[in-house]
Amino acid sequence: MRLTFKSTFSQKDVVLVLPILIEKKHILTGKFPKKMKTVVDKLVRDKEFKAEVNEIHILKLHDSHFPKTVILAGLGEVGELKRYKVRETFALAWKQARSEKKKECTLVIPQELDEFGEVIGEAIGLSNYVLGKFKTGKDLEDGKKSEIEKVEIVSSSKNAKTLEEGIKKGLLVTEAVNATRDMVNLPPNILTPKAMADEAVKIAKENGYKIKVFERKELEKMGMGGILAVNRGSVKEDQSTRMVMIEYAPVKDQKPVVLIGKGIIFDSGGYNMKPSRAMENMHEDMAGGAAVF
Repeated sequence: MRLTFKSTFSQKDVVLVLPILIEKKHILTGKFPKKMKTVVDKLVRDKEFKAEVNEIHILKLHDSHFPKTVILAGLGEVGELKRYKVRETFALAWKQARSEKKKECTLVIPQELDEFGEVIGEAIGLSNYVLGKFKTGKDLEDGKKSEIEKVEIVSSSKNAKTLEEGIKKGLLVTEAVNATRDMVNLPPNILTPKAMADEAVKIAKENGYKIKVFERKELEKMGMGGILAVNRGSVKEDQSTRMVMIEYAPVKDQKPVVLIGKGIIFDSGGYNMKPSRAMENMHEDMAGGAAVF
């Protein structure tokens, strides 16, 4: 997904997303084009759109000055803006934008949202996630059609740089979150201990981290009886236990912060004690380890 930032809106065959705020019962349309302000004002007068939090309204326009699809995203009163409200509303708007199956999307961001750039980025990134690894045929094709390849962010605010930096940070965070989701969603016959360790090595190389993967013989020498006992029922080499240690030390002589994540690929312990529904999600038992990676 390519991201561009502009100060003016350009007419294209895109999905246009317009966040709408209220201030003292008046709709704030900021730098929206005059014709669009007229359209929104009429919707409000006719009580077809109230701009309440999480309210999404889709317009299908037949005007050469605007895209055919415009998504109005209500955010409520300016004075009551909260990070979670902005994140939820943009997530809903983004999911709607994906459903339109256009390759490009334009978001016009009013200056009142400059400080919410990070959560806007999070909403886009998290809502963009699809586990497509096992999809084939029509499901695969439908998934590809709903992918938005280019996003244009329009802001004429003096603090547009703050907005841009926030959105980029939010997208960076969700890139890591979605990578974790990918690992957590994989079944244990695919995400074996070896595969998970290999993913850690890949991440470390990409980011310049120091990494050490301890395998069975090393763990036996270290006396790591607990982790070895849990893995004793596995006989294949790729299912053999591993322990991964990643080091990132950008500042010398700083006291270390240690994060420990549980990476059990599938916890079958206590089979006869756990209800059957609890076993369905045991492939998620390695989520802590994936999050640390």
